[in-house]
Amino acid sequence: MTYTPTIYDWPGTVVPVNQVFRAGGLSIMGGMTLGGASVENPEPGGRGELVLEIAPIANADANLAASWLSSRMLNGAVLRIPLFQPTVQIVADSVLGGSTSAGVLWSNGFGWAGNVPWRFDPAASVTAVAAKGASSFVVNLTSLGQVLAIGHVIGFHTAGYDFAHIVTDIAYDATNQATVSINPPLRRALAVSDPMKFRPIMLATCTNARDAMTNFRFGTSMTFNPLRLVEALV
Repeated sequence: MTYTPTIYDWPGTVVPVNQVFRAGGLSIMGGMTLGGASVENPEPGGRGELVLEIAPIANADANLAASWLSSRMLNGAVLRIPLFQPTVQIVADSVLGGSTSAGVLWSNGFGWAGNVPWRFDPAASVTAVAAKGASSFVVNLTSLGQVLAIGHVIGFHTAGYDFAHIVTDIAYDATNQATVSINPPLRRALAVSDPMKFRPIMLATCTNARDAMTNFRFGTSMTFNPLRLVEALV
């Protein structure tokens, strides 16, 4: 029987103020053997990792959401986390011909920092089949030009799951068809015309959940330590 995890949306009232996405070479600590040897569980190509710093949480609704989030993280829940803006790791709205003001809010009526709507959700089409586990794919950037560069983070949404990848190399042809190398590798196969998203979302679990919440003063004002979130392999 295939296990299908419950995936929880990151609450829009818990607002990141700093973030960095990185990938490759990551292994997850697996504990100690009976013989006293340290065990790690490496993943081919590494897992994606997101480090978040969270803004101070002031109002009652946000603190309630933060307390729920703290418990969910402690229980190893899989979280659906959009990379917030602005960040140099995401291609800017102005470069793609849009604005966050054209986007929408979360279902609870909130946006990200400054209540900015999340999307505007620009995408470009994949132009060649790519297998699960591949470390590169081809995308059509003819209408946009050479907007994608090494270090940008892009994403895919496949069969209800979200995946984020950092661009490690890129080559354009004369018509701006781009061959993009990525890390971590593709978690699902790509078909022709699948959308490559410029606004990536990742599925992750928190690896430092027990140390995440630092304070809940008078039960009304929660603060978080920096959160270390690792890609959930779904």
